[in-house]
Amino acid sequence: MTRAIQALAAAFVLAAATTTPAHAEDDAGRFQLSYDIGTMKLDSRTWWPLAVQLNAGWRGSRYWAVEAFALAPFVIEANDYGHPGIYQFDDAVGLRAVGYVPMNDAFEWMGAVGIANTKRHEEAPGSARQSLTDPVLTVGAMWNRSRHLSLGLTGSYFTKSATPSIGFRSEWHF
Repeated sequence: MTRAIQALAAAFVLAAATTTPAHAEDDAGRFQLSYDIGTMKLDSRTWWPLAVQLNAGWRGSRYWAVEAFALAPFVIEANDYGHPGIYQFDDAVGLRAVGYVPMNDAFEWMGAVGIANTKRHEEAPGSARQSLTDPVLTVGAMWNRSRHLSLGLTGSYFTKSATPSIGFRSEWHF
């Protein structure tokens, strides 16, 4: 898996270095939609191989945006093996403020701070789902492929539920 991530990162940098972006100087007042596909840690032992996050927001300028998001792992079967005291992450819905630091017209760093309503359950038969108000931190690197498309890698961390997620992000600007 590490080699695959290294190869993906190398291909990303090579492709970005050899293309000319069409990123606009002033992207104020643009609607944006994006999705992240990656992996997330469901509990203290398990990384789940597929998690999807959907985002919708408003990009106020090249430097900031606000967005709403929903994140869920695609869990095929319940993992109730009877581990009292161990909680499994179910899903999250929230809002965040996003800051962008442009490196040039092609690349930018992103960072976000937000709040999410997360759901989790204890890994014990018959346990009820818990709802937490959970601060979330996000960092990422974006490649502005064109005025309407950005690609990147992001990572988020839900602090109260101690749940990290990482993924590939595709973002459209309208």
